[in-house]
Amino acid sequence: MGNSTALYVWLVAGFVLFLALEQFLNWHHSHSNRPDEKQPLTYLILIADALHNFIGGLFVAASFLVDFKLGVIAWMAAAAHEVPQERPTCCVMQSSWQPRRATLRCRCSIVIALGGECIRCPAE
Repeated sequence: MGNSTALYVWLVAGFVLFLALEQFLNWHHSHSNRPDEKQPLTYLILIADALHNFIGGLFVAASFLVDFKLGVIAWMAAAAHEVPQERPTCCVMQSSWQPRRATLRCRCSIVIALGGECIRCPAE
């Protein structure tokens, strides 16, 4: 992978692009009479969380391919990371959607990690 400057430029460009996208969508999609009141963009949070879980699933599966013990350690680390991270995400979504629908969408986002694991495992 190297220590290329291009990698860091693409990384920063990605952050800036998604920040601009979030600000644009939040500015143009408002049902409020007050222009300074912004609501969380829950569908963007859901998409980002699903992508995060998918990539995490890829890494956990890759660690199982290296060594079973390493895979178990990686899975435990991922679980320890996800438990405190998923709860606030679900709370933000419940503030905009019905609680039952938000919980279902959170669970679907979590299950996407299995998709990353299933894609990586047949490469064995």
